[in-house]
Amino acid sequence: MNISITDAARTKIVNLVEEGELDSPEVRLVSGCAGCSGLSVGISIDDPRQENDHIEEVQGVAVCIEEDSKSYVEGTTIDYEENEFGGNFILSNEYGSSVCFL
Repeated sequence: MNISITDAARTKIVNLVEEGELDSPEVRLVSGCAGCSGLSVGISIDDPRQENDHIEEVQGVAVCIEEDSKSYVEGTTIDYEENEFGGNFILSNEYGSSVCFL
């Protein structure tokens, strides 16, 4: 698979592990219907690994992907951005994008 993660996102995930907010450097990519907007791709940082997950190791981060979502999350870039509201993981791929607020 072609999943990428920026240095900012990797650093944030490692920091969350160091702060005890995450047990391990692991995130989950999910896809779903966004109503009239079409497909949505999202990220979860607190869903446990499932037995049938596809695991993609990207720069020391385990990216868990459900079998049904594999084709939709292909080519996704995971980024992290600080802003006046705190920070957000930002996903981008050809199907659209989604944000997970921390």
